[in-house]
Amino acid sequence: IIHDLLQPVQQQMRGQGQQSAQGPTEPMIRAKDAGFLLLRHASEADRRELANELLSWIMTDLNSRALAGQYTAEQVVQAIGAQAGDALEQGINGNEDTVRVMNNIAQLINTVGTDSSKDAAARRLAAVCDELAGPAATPRMRQPAERMLRQAGGAAGAIDAGRIDRAAERLRDGLISIMHQALSTQHRPAGTEYFVRLAGQASAPIERRRGALSAIQGHVSRENAPALLAIATTAGPGADVELRGLAVDRIGESQNTAILPQLWTLFDTTSGGEANNEYMLRWKVGEAILKLGGSGIIPTFVQHVSAARAMPRGTPPFEGYTFREINGYAVAIGDFTPVPRDAIRALLANPSVHVKAMALLFLGTKGAASDAARIEALQADATPVPGPGWSAEQLTTLGTVARRARESLRRALTPTAPARPGAAGAASAAGAPSA
Repeated sequence: IIHDLLQPVQQQMRGQGQQSAQGPTEPMIRAKDAGFLLLRHASEADRRELANELLSWIMTDLNSRALAGQYTAEQVVQAIGAQAGDALEQGINGNEDTVRVMNNIAQLINTVGTDSSKDAAARRLAAVCDELAGPAATPRMRQPAERMLRQAGGAAGAIDAGRIDRAAERLRDGLISIMHQALSTQHRPAGTEYFVRLAGQASAPIERRRGALSAIQGHVSRENAPALLAIATTAGPGADVELRGLAVDRIGESQNTAILPQLWTLFDTTSGGEANNEYMLRWKVGEAILKLGGSGIIPTFVQHVSAARAMPRGTPPFEGYTFREINGYAVAIGDFTPVPRDAIRALLANPSVHVKAMALLFLGTKGAASDAARIEALQADATPVPGPGWSAEQLTTLGTVARRARESLRRALTPTAPARPGAAGAASAAGAPSA
């Protein structure tokens, strides 16, 4: 009986001549819902045929058909299963209407697709991104751009070509943005490779390049590190410090310790201060080194922080590390497990004022009760702390840093009272970190 119903249901779903400007007609929608109900009872061969018909119906115009009828596109796709992932992947293209619902398509593939179909979808999405960004897509962008300008302004005559070009570029940017959002939800190697490649393209808009590196946060691999390093080490006129910093951030997530020698070089030769935010790049490099090396790299890290910095001829001398970066290193080390308290305590005897400051800031938040005396011993130290940002924090000497750390430690060790009905500020039995 079900087999005999397939042909009339399929014919009604296709609805020759029934498609309206607003989407599928009611008879077409009812036939789709009937096909969905038949799906679970059909034989294997009939199920495959009906599944293909349902997917074709949905993909004809996902925008108007996703929520049409009693059963949504998501319900249909979930009922079909992995077969739907392959069909959805084949439906990925650069057509404007398809691109506008690409996030929905990507989500559906993530829901039911196999690893193979997800990888294929990521490759296809990347290929469409390249296609949209390429010169071959420009004429295709100009046609709808001109149409939108006419609709918006009611123009009947000729429209300035430059105006059309600008509108076409805005359209292109919008479509590429949607594609990037869809691709970033896949979290597949092909997507990461595409975004890294895009970030390295000097001809691409800088915001697009920065967005590419932000899109792959937490999803880079060891294999991506060399290409990211090439971006991070691109210096000179026109080099974007923010882009380089984002590349360093991703390197820190790559778990590729083989890249450490190049990072040391970058750390040692990035000697700028707050001008152009160059210290931000050095700070990010330092944190990437700490993330990759873990507790075992602290002694080497301290050596590099303590080393004298050779400045290029004609440039001012090194001002000193900024408060934000030294504090950032202290926070990064504090995230290590187990917390390396003994290694940091030993740094209080280091001759470098910045290393001592880092140790104090660390112990102020991660220290134990036994560290109070160590910190207090430095509260009278009048050694200046050079570098931008310290005076703004009222931390001009090592002693002021020690006093700040002592107060921070006191707060960290003060038990927090649990809330009790009718009582305020009740004491807690919570203990301090062990030494």
